[in-house]
Amino acid sequence: LCGRWATAKSAFLMIRRPPRSTRKESSAASDVYKRQVPLLSRAIKRKEETKGREIFAFGFRRLMTVMIPCTIGIFILGFQAIDWVFGRGQFSLEAVQKTTYCLWAYAIGLIPASLIILHSSVFYALGNFRTPTYYSILSVGVNILLNSLFIFVFHWGALGTALATSFSTWVNYLFLKKALNWNSFVSFSDFTHLFLGSLVGVCFAFG
Repeated sequence: LCGRWATAKSAFLMIRRPPRSTRKESSAASDVYKRQVPLLSRAIKRKEETKGREIFAFGFRRLMTVMIPCTIGIFILGFQAIDWVFGRGQFSLEAVQKTTYCLWAYAIGLIPASLIILHSSVFYALGNFRTPTYYSILSVGVNILLNSLFIFVFHWGALGTALATSFSTWVNYLFLKKALNWNSFVSFSDFTHLFLGSLVGVCFAFG
């Protein structure tokens, strides 16, 4: 049990303390929350729906432009990063591998976690606090259910906790997306070239 907890804690620390090379991208994502979200809220409160949708689409594209390469980078470079930071002393190769699996599992929920804030801000600006709260509670319930399934039935330990967190985050985002229905200007298919370009670029750099 202690080993599983140590693995989960190590993965959490890796996510909370990103490498210096990703801090500019993280700042770009933070700029969406600090600048675009307030602009979006003001436009909605002034009943400027067209302008609000344009700001929303811009923020969506900017978040995806940052989060897609970051997610790919975590999957490709996760093992090397964890081995470099933690792979010494009593932190064995097996511990590095298990921590990498947890990091990958958390990375699955990176994109929806970033988009939930953007979508929720629209509901808050409309004075609708019930919808984001309801779906947040729903995602917590899904998280608890999946944690119980992955840990006590499948015995996946810390990996199960990470997967449950990411899957419940996707549930939260998808319900918010459907309720808001503001994604007519943008879709995930618009970022296929970005995904492939990021993947090829990382493979060339470290292949």
